[in-house]
Amino acid sequence: MIHMKKIWIKAGFYLCCLSAFWACNSEGDQGLQAHLAEIAETHDIMGGIVVLFDGEDQLEVVPFGQADLERNIPVTDSTKFRIASISKTITTMAAMQLVEQDLLDLDTDVSTYLGFELKNPNFPDLAITPRMLMSHTSTINDGPTYSDFLGASYSDNPIPPISALLASGGSFYTEEQFTDAAPGTYFSYANINFGILGTIIEKTSDERFDNYLRNHILLPLGINGSFNINQIENLDNVSIL
Repeated sequence: MIHMKKIWIKAGFYLCCLSAFWACNSEGDQGLQAHLAEIAETHDIMGGIVVLFDGEDQLEVVPFGQADLERNIPVTDSTKFRIASISKTITTMAAMQLVEQDLLDLDTDVSTYLGFELKNPNFPDLAITPRMLMSHTSTINDGPTYSDFLGASYSDNPIPPISALLASGGSFYTEEQFTDAAPGTYFSYANINFGILGTIIEKTSDERFDNYLRNHILLPLGINGSFNINQIENLDNVSIL
């Protein structure tokens, strides 16, 4: 996991890092750490952890740089990083657990689970399904009011329901939240798909989303992490974006 000051990164950087990691493996931990320090300085990287594997065997864990620049907290092998959209993969695992338990059907209209009608207004007779959410073919996008809805979900009390964004007449609803394509026929990557899927996971499991993920995926796998920052025991171990 590479923790950067900048919000962009060139593909070539990954390649030069990878070649450096392999090249210095024979030099041991100190050699790798020196290479990482040089790469971090050249490319303005704040910090990260490199783990080297041989098959299933872990060879080295090499932290470098800062987890918190202002407080001068270094990255250690206990530092936790925000994994952003990798969360979508874990959310999909949770949904598939519920499929295995016959609590969720991939091809059922999501409106059945949500408790309100969710349809692309351009195709009101076509159902949007969990399978479409997972594959980003629901034709729902992160429209012009999506950021406002997220802001309200952080600051408002009570928090607005997701129907405020997606149901006709909702306070954040706009038809621009949908593309002009039939559900299931067009790929368009959108974060909101997984906000909806997380809501469906809550509805079908009767557990709050973060608790479900922690109880049924993270803890059983021995992963010390959470979808909820309040469940992290030592916040000094959390890298600062």
